[in-house]
Amino acid sequence: MAEVRLDGITRTFGDEAAVDDVDLTVRDGEILGVVGPSGCGKTTTLRTIAGFETPDAGRVLFDGEDVTHVPPERRNVGLVFQSYALFDNMSVAANVAFGLKMQGVGRTERRERAEELLELLDIAELADRSPTTLSGGQQQRVGLARALAVEPDILLLDEPGTVEQVGDPAALYERPANQFVADFVGTSNVLPATVASGTLDLGFTAGPCSLPDTGNGKAIVRPDDFVVGGDGVEGVVRDRFYLGGEVRARVELPDGQLVTVALDGRDRAVGDAVALGLDTGALHVVDAATGAGAGGADSPETTPGSAVQ
Repeated sequence: MAEVRLDGITRTFGDEAAVDDVDLTVRDGEILGVVGPSGCGKTTTLRTIAGFETPDAGRVLFDGEDVTHVPPERRNVGLVFQSYALFDNMSVAANVAFGLKMQGVGRTERRERAEELLELLDIAELADRSPTTLSGGQQQRVGLARALAVEPDILLLDEPGTVEQVGDPAALYERPANQFVADFVGTSNVLPATVASGTLDLGFTAGPCSLPDTGNGKAIVRPDDFVVGGDGVEGVVRDRFYLGGEVRARVELPDGQLVTVALDGRDRAVGDAVALGLDTGALHVVDAATGAGAGGADSPETTPGSAVQ
C-alpha cells in the first residue's frame, strides 16, 4: 500500500466548506478509520483522495508524488462507494471484473481473479446473479470484491471537514482533544470546572492538577473515572443501566447535577446513597465557550489509529 498525505486540503460547495484545511498522513500498511457525524466531510475527503473531487486548495500525495490533478483511473485506488454503485445490467462476476476490463486485462485472467475474490468473500454462489437480487450485505461484499480486484495501492471504504484528532483508540477515549471528540467517542460527563493555582475545582470536589490556570472551563469525566465507595461526595442513584459486563448508574449530586457512573458490578439500587471519589489530576478540561482542549494529564498526541472528523 502507498503512503497517503493530505496537505492543506480544502473543498467547498458554494459557501460551505465540506473539507477545511485538512492535513493528514496515512502510512504504508496502516489502517485508518475516519469517524464523525453525517455531513462532516468524510465522503468528500475519500473522494478527493480517489480523484473524484478536485480540492480548491492543498495537495494530495501518494508516496511523496503529487497526484492532485491525476485522474481517478490513473491513481490505482480502490473505492467502495457508500451506495455501493453496482451496475444492475451486469452480473455479480462482471461487476467484480469491471475494473480489470477497463485496465485491459484478458478475459481468462479477469474471470479467474473474479472467482478468487468471490470465493474469498464467500459469495461465489452469487456470481451469475444480478445485484438487484442481493441483500445489502451481499451488495457490500460485491463492492469490496470489485475494489480489491485491481490490487489497489490504496483502498478506501466509504460509509454513511476538519480533523478533530488523530490517535489510537485509547488516546481518543482517554485524552480527547476537545468536547466534540469526548462526546462522540464513548460516554462523557461534561462538568463546570475552575482551574486556578494548580487546583481543579468541580464544585462538589476539588483537588490538585497539572493543568494551566485557565479559569472557568468544562471537565471531561468518563463514567469509569469515578471511584465508587470510600471517601467522597455522597450522591443518590436515580437510574440504573445493565450493560452486560458493566452496570452504569445516573447519580444525582448534592448540587443537583446528574452524572453517569460505572458501578463495576456493585449492587446498587435506585434510591441508594453512593459515595463518589475522583482523581482530579487525571482529568481533561476544555474551554467553556468553544469546547476546545485546554489540557489534561497527557496532551492528545498524533499517532497511528483512528481519526475523528
